[in-house]
Amino acid sequence: MQTRENLLTYLAAVFLFFLGIGLRLLYLNNPPLDFIQARQLRSAIIARGMYCALAPCADETRRQTAIAMWQGEDVYEPQINERLAATLYYLLGGEKPWVFRFLAASYWAIGALAIFMMTSRWLSLKPALVALAFYAVPVFQVVNGRSYQPEPFMVMWIILAVFFLERWVTTQSWRHALLAGVLGGVAILVKIMAVFPVAAVFGLLASGKLGWKRLFSSKQVWCIGILLMVIPASYYGVMIGSRSSGFFSFWTLAMLHKIIEPAFYVRWFSWLHDLVGLLPIALAVYGSLYLPPQARRVVGGWFAGYVVYTAFLPAQVSTHTYYNLILIPGVAMGLAGMAAPFFQKIVSQPPLYRLAFWGIATLAVLFPAWITRSVIVSQNEGIAQEVKGWQRLCDELPRDGKMIGLTHDYGNRIRYLGWRYIASWPYSWDFDLNAEVFGAQESFEEQFKEKTEGFRYFVVTDFTDLEAQPALKNYLYQNFPIAQSDDGYVVFDLAQRLEAAP
Repeated sequence: MQTRENLLTYLAAVFLFFLGIGLRLLYLNNPPLDFIQARQLRSAIIARGMYCALAPCADETRRQTAIAMWQGEDVYEPQINERLAATLYYLLGGEKPWVFRFLAASYWAIGALAIFMMTSRWLSLKPALVALAFYAVPVFQVVNGRSYQPEPFMVMWIILAVFFLERWVTTQSWRHALLAGVLGGVAILVKIMAVFPVAAVFGLLASGKLGWKRLFSSKQVWCIGILLMVIPASYYGVMIGSRSSGFFSFWTLAMLHKIIEPAFYVRWFSWLHDLVGLLPIALAVYGSLYLPPQARRVVGGWFAGYVVYTAFLPAQVSTHTYYNLILIPGVAMGLAGMAAPFFQKIVSQPPLYRLAFWGIATLAVLFPAWITRSVIVSQNEGIAQEVKGWQRLCDELPRDGKMIGLTHDYGNRIRYLGWRYIASWPYSWDFDLNAEVFGAQESFEEQFKEKTEGFRYFVVTDFTDLEAQPALKNYLYQNFPIAQSDDGYVVFDLAQRLEAAP
């Protein structure tokens, strides 16, 4: 009987595993116009430029444009994910939109397997199904986990690092210590914010196992700690040190005041409620109490790391969806702990009750899976027509001068879909953020002159944000002639001035 139940449980795990992969592979060939287009298109532009640098191209002008656009992107972290995509482009003989989705699904699958193995080892197979289901199916997990961004890549490395940290504490072997240190260092290298859950889990596991007296005398602890620091420091400290310090000054030091403002916590909790749900988070925190001590330290460390991470980056965590993807594995493992007592009770119930329970559990998976599928379908409806529209717009834009503009996604749609370079005029919220951090800014005319120097044309496609910048709107329409316009865009000629009204 037990063997039969285990077989059914493994079959359920396989079903969840392939359901999670299948949801992440929907609309494989669509360009990343489904959500957070600016960030996804940025990665696509970088990967294309890397590919064009590797491979010859029939159109040399296009090739050089793609390389220039890649090299013109700001560098926030090592472009490892984009390099992997570019390498696959090269091996496949061309740029393939499905490559990023395939990579993201692969990262999810590796992380899901590690979570299932950890939770089944801590508890049993059935509670591990709950962790796998939560990690596989809900909208936020799928939509953000299939994106053209480094976040899914980072989360996979964090999970692998935690997996081997937990194994190291159990075995105290040098092999697991080295694997934990290297994988944790790579996770932090991929994106620096991985340091928070990795360091917190490492600290709780090591201190819980060794105690504070033996902690700092352990060679393995020092080895792991050094690897966690040296691997990312070689990039963030040496290669882009000034940019890293600038990022820290702007996004952390200048934003620290938010963590003492009640309004921040209202926004943050509302954001989490919309993305993940406060109830699953609360149940996961409570469920961590049902985990074995070592597992409790893993999940507790994960949550503690997320809280500290939020304190360091309050603006992003409360406004950017993908900055919260780092929370999901911790919630998944905590929910497994919450489910464990229920499964212990279910086994002693009559067969009809057990059948009803599994029927409800199946619906609890299939319904959110269908919702997720519907969201992805709605996000991808009309993308083919949208691509054609943007390509037509890009073909119509002038070619006899450099362009700057207030356009969708910081100009990335024009760069990616039209292979045209355009500099980006800041959005209204960019000006608001700079004013919050730096205080009073120079006059609008001085800013406009500084930002548009050397550009011939000013392109507008984002008319909503133009309305939010009345100074820009009035200045453009009152001072510069319209070079061309059509449905969805207007181009101002900065080389000419309108005569002042008498």
